[in-house]
Amino acid sequence: MERKLKTLLAERQALVSEFAAQSLAIHICFVACAVVFYLGLMFSSPVVMASSYAMLFFFAIVELRVRRNYVEMKLEIEREIEKLSGVRIKRKRIVGYLP
Repeated sequence: MERKLKTLLAERQALVSEFAAQSLAIHICFVACAVVFYLGLMFSSPVVMASSYAMLFFFAIVELRVRRNYVEMKLEIEREIEKLSGVRIKRKRIVGYLP
């Protein structure tokens, strides 16, 4: 049981670092699209503006999906840890993701 608990704690830590890496990559793409959108505005290019606006919307949706997956996986791992250790983990309520 102790080994399983250590494995779950390591899995939770790996999940946090994976989420951070994915979130950083999405934010970099989001900023790049915002710069392209701004350049499209400066040079009055409707095609560039429309495509970069669509990509901004796409990366915003992807960010929300990544966050939702992270919260779901974190809750699942914490429930398993609670079952094994018998200690209740305090959670902050995250509005808009899960109950």
